[in-house]
Amino acid sequence: MARLRHPWETPYFSRTLGEWSALAAAAGLLIRRIHEARPTREQVERRPELEDCYRLPYFLVFATAKDGELMAQKRVTFWYDPEGDFLEVIWEQQEGSFRPTADRRVLEKVDTEGKVLGFRILGMSTHKGPPLKVVLPSGAAPERKSQP
Repeated sequence: MARLRHPWETPYFSRTLGEWSALAAAAGLLIRRIHEARPTREQVERRPELEDCYRLPYFLVFATAKDGELMAQKRVTFWYDPEGDFLEVIWEQQEGSFRPTADRRVLEKVDTEGKVLGFRILGMSTHKGPPLKVVLPSGAAPERKSQP
């Protein structure tokens, strides 16, 4: 191209989304969003040679974050209800419902898509013994209902 002072070459990698996802995970990255860079319909009307990249974009742009950074940027709310005797920890302030976990004393709060928004620990004043340990999944899961 006449406007470029130095020749350059765009690297080309043909990979599936699964392969890209595995590469990001191996690098310790979480994919926050994927954007398919392509011309607008108006641009294709002005330049018909762009039609093929309108239907099948030539580029993918990944918005990523280092594992752990997403949680570090969130506001976490801790609340103890002495009357109900539970501790609630919420990091996503949105509608959701509570459902049981493997430990009957712990409920996870989830949205309608299955994303974990926080958790509730029941019977806090009577808890004695070893620390509670529960795995809260971060991805989507089937049984999700609206908060009552």
